[in-house]
Amino acid sequence: MNCEDHISHYLKRESIDRLPFLVKIHLLWCGKCRREIPALRKNLAAYRGIFPYAMKRDMSDSIMRSVCKMLPYKRGAVSESKWIISGCILLGSIFLMPFNNSMQWVRDSFGEFFDIPLTIVMGMAISLYITLFAASHLKNFGLRSKIDRILAKEAQ
Repeated sequence: MNCEDHISHYLKRESIDRLPFLVKIHLLWCGKCRREIPALRKNLAAYRGIFPYAMKRDMSDSIMRSVCKMLPYKRGAVSESKWIISGCILLGSIFLMPFNNSMQWVRDSFGEFFDIPLTIVMGMAISLYITLFAASHLKNFGLRSKIDRILAKEAQ
């Protein structure tokens, strides 16, 4: 370790009152660090009592009032065209994967047995994508009202 490593090790500690053992050993042979560490200690001790963000008045009330006035976050719906485009990109990447140079490298490195797990993972990815699309567009499928009625009956 060099001088910078020892000094950074010293500065990373929460308490600067005690020197780490390795730094003490380093100080026995390094005159530069013997001068620099006491100077650092003196400077850090001078800043110890100063609060970094001194405010003239308590601002918590005004901040909380402005937070309470804020409108709640409303989640916007993703348009169907974006869903369809991203689905086509996902399907296209699955179909074009066998022709990719990286896929050839994977086959050369791991053999042909890698194709089956990869196909299963890609099938799960497209199934998850379709499930998310269907769940977010239940109104379009006419299922939302049926689900609401079933939940209302169970609640009674």
